[in-house]
Amino acid sequence: MKKILFIIFLGAFALPVSSYDRLNFEGVLKNPAFSKPQSAISCGGKIIVSDLKSGNLFIFEKRKLVKKVERFLKRPGGLACSGDKFYVSDLKDSRVKVFDLNGKFLWDFAGSGSMPGQLNKPQSVAVDLNGMVYVANTGNGRVEIFNGDGVFIRGFYVKSPDGKELSPVKISVDRALNIYIACKDGMSIFKYGYDGSLKKEISVKAVSYTHLRAHETSLHLVCRLLLE
Repeated sequence: MKKILFIIFLGAFALPVSSYDRLNFEGVLKNPAFSKPQSAISCGGKIIVSDLKSGNLFIFEKRKLVKKVERFLKRPGGLACSGDKFYVSDLKDSRVKVFDLNGKFLWDFAGSGSMPGQLNKPQSVAVDLNGMVYVANTGNGRVEIFNGDGVFIRGFYVKSPDGKELSPVKISVDRALNIYIACKDGMSIFKYGYDGSLKKEISVKAVSYTHLRAHETSLHLVCRLLLE
């Protein structure tokens, strides 16, 4: 049986970084229908889980499954909450899809391609306090920024300080609109400004784990680093 560590272990980049002043283990969320859970978020009192393999969404309330969304998605990846709706990045058809908190499909945007605003296997999505949507455009090595309705605003390539092109897989945005990106190599977190300028590279492997409590994970460590 697949399970999710209940608070946002799998979706640690799905909410603004400022939400993580303290992280505590609260339990395990299980369901026999889980096949390959990809992300989880808390939104409007509900827990929403995307399952990459089955292509389904699972919506829980008080840890009880209240809705299983079996249509509209092919390979759901990242999740992001925004008021009374949430966004899902779909890796297979390279679109972002929008649902209400009851799992009703509302609309989608973007689409497959390599032009600005087009996506290629987007693995993660985030929303800032102004409702702007940020997509980790993994296959194109970019970050794309849309307004809440899905209108493309701007984008930028993700590169290391030495100019190496990178593939973003996780993304988060803080209250100051700094953008934090984890890439496929998994060794660094990159902090970008809203204008696409690289501000800082944070090495994850260089950090000591000795201060962590037994239940804390590398995702918690990343969140701690982003707050420092």
